[in-house]
Amino acid sequence: MKVPSLLLASFLAVAPSFAETVQEIVRQTEQIKAERLEAYLAGQPEADDYLEGLQVLANAWALTGETEKELAVRSDLFARLTAMEEASIPALIGTFEELYNALVAVGDRSQAEEVLGLMEDRFAAEENARPYFEEKRAVLAQPLVGETMEIAFTSLEGEQIDLAAMKGQVVLVDFWATWCGPCIAELPALKAAYAAYQDKGFEILGISFDLEKEKLTGLVNSEDLAWPQFFDGKGWENEFAERYAIDAIPATFLIGPDGTIVARELSGEVLEEKLAELLGES
Repeated sequence: MKVPSLLLASFLAVAPSFAETVQEIVRQTEQIKAERLEAYLAGQPEADDYLEGLQVLANAWALTGETEKELAVRSDLFARLTAMEEASIPALIGTFEELYNALVAVGDRSQAEEVLGLMEDRFAAEENARPYFEEKRAVLAQPLVGETMEIAFTSLEGEQIDLAAMKGQVVLVDFWATWCGPCIAELPALKAAYAAYQDKGFEILGISFDLEKEKLTGLVNSEDLAWPQFFDGKGWENEFAERYAIDAIPATFLIGPDGTIVARELSGEVLEEKLAELLGES
């Protein structure tokens, strides 16, 4: 059956291009949502659902990749909630988490410290809240996006490794151990990323928390891990764990060609997407 030309033309006018990706469709949809929400909130500052609207708006900007706009809205929402004596505790903590994590993700240490301090003051009388805030403060003891790391060592194979000499490459610094289940679970993805991008300028530096060298070398050999490994047998007290306040593994830092951290805690498909962005498709 022939499709009427007018109907076909109408369909082609609204159908997505074959070159369009799912991410691009989502971005465009969220862009429209965000713009409509902005207009609504600007015209309805006293609306009962104003705070709810800010939350949805922040999430929409996050999905479009408009980080500055996302942070501005999350900061506004956090300021409004902290100014309310009777603010919902779950809403306040949830808003803090989203703002704090977004600030850490872009490397805004001073603003992250400020909002953390406000929350610590707000819950100063709550003894059971202390471990939560100590955990958040520990994150700020680690390197953030935009900062650098100093790592130099002799690998298991006797190779001299110096991160400072690797500018121009993209380097994943991977804090791990053979006894760490989640670390082992990430190995297939790391091996796949290494195979796809190593010849394009990607390198991995493994920082082992193992206590026994034989276990580390055994797994490195059995899994055919081709990247350099650091080992000093000191576990959690190893040189780089102490220098960078690493208190949980796996912990990863992706270093860009300029020598600064471009992302933290990437794994699986998200890591490969970032590598594709930095180094080009495999």
